[in-house]
Amino acid sequence: MPGASDAGIASACKTPETVTLPRKNWKVAERERHRVFITSQATVLETLLKEVYRRLEGVNPRGLEIHSTLLRCKLFYVIGRKQYATKLEGAVTVGPAAEMLPIVSCTGWYERQTWNEFLGETLSVMVSQLAQNMSVRTGRGIQDQEVFVIGFHGPRIHIARALFTADMISRVHPRGCSRDEVFELKFTRSYDLTLKKDWLEVTRALARLFRYLLSGHAKVRAIQGYLNRGELRTGKDI
Repeated sequence: MPGASDAGIASACKTPETVTLPRKNWKVAERERHRVFITSQATVLETLLKEVYRRLEGVNPRGLEIHSTLLRCKLFYVIGRKQYATKLEGAVTVGPAAEMLPIVSCTGWYERQTWNEFLGETLSVMVSQLAQNMSVRTGRGIQDQEVFVIGFHGPRIHIARALFTADMISRVHPRGCSRDEVFELKFTRSYDLTLKKDWLEVTRALARLFRYLLSGHAKVRAIQGYLNRGELRTGKDI
């Protein structure tokens, strides 16, 4: 049965946004002109995530090896059999660092990026993270999966959650998404880290998220695979 932490993180992510997966790659001139600014955001997020995780009390990590890193890596997703790339600015990963299996991804915002562009980028990161997690064998077949992302938009940060159903994954994972695929993302409220009240609230929200991920109830395939087998193995699902 899900625990209190499950309800906590689900209730925190309650503002819905309907998003179409963008048919474009991550690398745009505007983003590259703001590389230093985006990297500074990633540094803040990494520090925040590490500090929240370090201060968790009364949590059994269940043998999970958790890392928070400024890892900048390119991930891929497919629409209509055409491959597109997206970019993580950092991530919380599970398992050996060399595996690079993200369970919470970090995104970066640049000046003049619109809210709709931000939503599209967030979704592309989520779908790419899901695709990478689907390489992990769990022995349970295809099940509903959750994906979490944290990132800035302007001076504020959000935590985003998406639930991908088993039916949807079964349909799109082998062939990629259709050209008009629409997804629903849910966001926490925005947090201004310069305000003490918001700082405390976002640290509590992240603590709930970590507790949920470590609880064994999270629908995150990389974690499920690790807990089921004691080690992460990749390959086709059985």
